[in-house]
Amino acid sequence: MIHRFKRTLVTLLGLFAFDFVQAQDFPDAISYMNYVGNQFEEISKDMMSYTSAASHGKSARKVEKKRKELILTVKEAEANMRKLKPYKGDHAYRDSVISYFHIDGIVLNQEYSK
Repeated sequence: MIHRFKRTLVTLLGLFAFDFVQAQDFPDAISYMNYVGNQFEEISKDMMSYTSAASHGKSARKVEKKRKELILTVKEAEANMRKLKPYKGDHAYRDSVISYFHIDGIVLNQEYSK
C-alpha cells in the first residue's frame, strides 16, 4: 500500500514537473535528448527490477506486480513523449521514440499471454 502511494505521488510530481518543462523550450539538443534519456532510464530501472524478480525465482505474484509496474512506466514514458514538442520542428526523433515505447508496451503485454 505504501509503495503504491509513493508511486502515485512520484507520478503526480512528475506530471507537474513535466508541465513546467513542457512550458519552456529546450535551449539545445543536449537538453532535449537528456529529457528523452530520462524516460529511458526510468524504463531501464523497472526492467531490471522485473528481470531480476523473474530470473531469481520470485513468486508469480511478485513477478506479475513488477511486470505491471514496468508496463505503467512504459505507458507514462510514451505519454510524456507524445506531449513533448518536436525539437526545432523536427518530428523524426520524437516520433521514433514514441514508436519504440509503443512497441515495447505491446511486447510486454504479449509476453505475459504466452
